[in-house]
Amino acid sequence: MSLDENQGGTTSSQQLTGIYSTASNGRVTFDGIASPDVYYLVAPNQAFVVGTSTLTVDSGILEPQTGTSFTNSSFDGAYLGGSFQSVDFNVGQDVGALQAGGTGSFSESLDENGSEGHPSNGRVVVNQSGSEIGIIYLISKTELVYLPATDTNPKLSHLEQ
Repeated sequence: MSLDENQGGTTSSQQLTGIYSTASNGRVTFDGIASPDVYYLVAPNQAFVVGTSTLTVDSGILEPQTGTSFTNSSFDGAYLGGSFQSVDFNVGQDVGALQAGGTGSFSESLDENGSEGHPSNGRVVVNQSGSEIGIIYLISKTELVYLPATDTNPKLSHLEQ
């Protein structure tokens, strides 16, 4: 397994090997790794991850990487997304749009909870009584994501028609 980790601003890349076993309910455990994460399969080749370390809080999503021999042209097009719900109340949420040109350059517009953010196409500021309460990014005519601006424990919401 290859992974990158950020622990309090210090990043590291790791290569791990070990033995795993999968229970009939989809719970995957690893042997031979100190404080191994536990994976819960939600579909073939897809899982969510829960850490077991007493020193850190690890979580994430596992998806198969289907491409090979990536180049700058592999990163091309419009992307929309945001942060996952954090387990730490001090970590804010963000939502943004990224446009990659396939040439090694990109532009991004990102709004973080409680910030003024940067205007972009599809960005809607939600006001109530003259005060900003959230940001909406339109994905399509029938889909959007919403980021609250005043919630002290914010979460990114995804809405569809």
